[in-house]
Amino acid sequence: MSDGPTLTLLPSVPAWGGLIALGVAGIVGGMALAANPASATALFGGIGLLVGGVVGLTVGAVVLAVPRYHLHLDELGFAINGTRREWVQVELFRMTTVKGRRRVGILLVPSARAGARASGSYDLLLPRNYGMDARKLASLLEQWRLRASPTRLVEL
Repeated sequence: MSDGPTLTLLPSVPAWGGLIALGVAGIVGGMALAANPASATALFGGIGLLVGGVVGLTVGAVVLAVPRYHLHLDELGFAINGTRREWVQVELFRMTTVKGRRRVGILLVPSARAGARASGSYDLLLPRNYGMDARKLASLLEQWRLRASPTRLVEL
């Protein structure tokens, strides 16, 4: 990491926040059913709702809270899912469509391609769009890359 400017993008809060809200609703509903069961089915249904609610709440909270799932940018590069890449390793970022979903594709310079998992025309794909339009996210990443290596301009 560097001492210069940084930016951290979190996974989409509405998507994971919705899972947290469903988890809370499951916990509340499960507790209500399990506390006053009208039958054994209601008791087990309440326990199932309670367990499902705890799982949903936990997963949603972990994804939003754990830095591993965040996209960290700094003047030297970016880190995501425990993997760090330097801007000089990237040739370009561009929006692409994969199975009907818009994603950000990353084309690496040839010397950085070892170990990259190719996906179509790109060496890597970002796993999520962090609540942004894929085209805007690709543009943001491209701006950070160009700021770090202004001599390596790529026509978009």
